[in-house]
Amino acid sequence: MRDHEAEFNRLNVKIVVVTFENDYFARSYVAESGLSWPLLIDESRETYKSYGMLSASFWDIWGPKSWWAYLKLILKGERLRKSEGDIYQ
Repeated sequence: MRDHEAEFNRLNVKIVVVTFENDYFARSYVAESGLSWPLLIDESRETYKSYGMLSASFWDIWGPKSWWAYLKLILKGERLRKSEGDIYQ
């Protein structure tokens, strides 16, 4: 998404990041990632449900598109970490 931020701005698209994690995790994530977009905490997942978002399938999480995205991150020098949250969100 950051790679396309200029285009979002040009189109006047407003981005927010939604997490289900607690306030401590959210603050840590913002500090670690340098997140510039607003971060909303939805621990009850009401917003998530209101938009009709469902759980991802195994193939959605571990399919070729995911592996390709991970490979690109690794090639950029990123270090992958184990998720502490719900990866099927």
